[in-house]
Amino acid sequence: MEFLNIGVGELLVILVIALLVFGPERLPEIARQLGKAVREFQRLSNEATSVIQEAMREIEEPAQEVRQVLDDTQKELREGVQEIHEAARGALATSGTSPSKASNSPNPNADAPPATTDTGEAESRGAEPEPHPAPAAKPAVTTHDDH
Repeated sequence: MEFLNIGVGELLVILVIALLVFGPERLPEIARQLGKAVREFQRLSNEATSVIQEAMREIEEPAQEVRQVLDDTQKELREGVQEIHEAARGALATSGTSPSKASNSPNPNADAPPATTDTGEAESRGAEPEPHPAPAAKPAVTTHDDH
């Protein structure tokens, strides 16, 4: 029998010392008070355990809901990325460009028709458009007031 790491022999020694210190008249009263204290300690311990467990349940329920929302969002994002990926593959397939050819091409606009400027002239891809000539500067007018 072990109680708080106290064996039977140690418990007998403690009882004998308590009998000698308190005497046979007060020992039953002290044992009764000790029993009440142990029961009160057990009650408080059980109450504290139940409060902690209830708090954990209150925390766990919203946390589970958040986990579910995050899992659903992650699933939706993966599905969206997959749809975009498939649409891009489909667009490349209908344009006649294979995905490997499109990614290996040094100039992605090489197969595209030339773009036109606002004047309707064809512009070559990858080259800087020529700037429009600046309007001629007007000479400054100076007046001399010699009067």
